[in-house]
Amino acid sequence: AGLAGAAITERLTARGWQNRYDFAAADVLHDHGLTFDEAMAALKVFASSPKFKGLVITEFNADRDEDGSLGQRLVDAVAQVLAESAI
Repeated sequence: AGLAGAAITERLTARGWQNRYDFAAADVLHDHGLTFDEAMAALKVFASSPKFKGLVITEFNADRDEDGSLGQRLVDAVAQVLAESAI
C-alpha cells in the first residue's frame, strides 16, 4: 500500500503560515507568511481529501490576541472548512 493509502494529518502552525499584518497571533511574527485566507484555502484542499484524518493547530499565542477576535476568527474559519469537507 505504501503512501498511497496513508492517512493525512495536517499541522497548521500559526508561526509558519501567519503574516504579521494579517493575523498576528504567533510567538514569532513573520513578514512573508501566508495570509489567513491563503492558509484557510490550503486547509480546504487538505480537508477535502478522503485521506484527511486530523488537524493539529499549534503556536497560537493568546497573549497576542487581547480581545479574543483572532482566536474566534480562527475557530470560525476552521469549523467552516471542516463542516464543508469530507470529514
